[in-house]
Amino acid sequence: MATLVGAAACQRKDAEPATAAPAQAGAAPESAAAEDEAPSPMQKALAAAGRPVTRAATQVSPEQLAVTQARSGELLDVTGTPLRVGLLRYESPAVAAKALQQVVLWINGSGLLHNGEATARGDTVIVVGTIADETPTDETRALFDRYIDAFLEAK
Repeated sequence: MATLVGAAACQRKDAEPATAAPAQAGAAPESAAAEDEAPSPMQKALAAAGRPVTRAATQVSPEQLAVTQARSGELLDVTGTPLRVGLLRYESPAVAAKALQQVVLWINGSGLLHNGEATARGDTVIVVGTIADETPTDETRALFDRYIDAFLEAK
């Protein structure tokens, strides 16, 4: 699996091969009903990586899903940090792998995540980045790695 940082790719030692594809769009507001949802297994796995995560007030719009070729997506904010985690789900692992480069291009253009890293596992792509367009610190980069590792290890 390949991990893409910005527009450059670097191979993770625990990864499977992934391939690549540009993008931009607007954000969709989250509904009140979604706020009341119980944490998903992935949210629990990510929270176990260090800090709790909550659904972001803004979510991935249908237009952004089309740009990233995802069938569904959610954004999670990491409590007490400037970090946001995006989970994009695809029809199959092959589609997720092919969409990875498209997701990397979408990161900064979306306005929802900045300076992020993305990797695919199965039919899901995780993106970890900052909420605002600010340069990540060593601490936030370490958190990027912890959340990506938690994603890769989650069942």
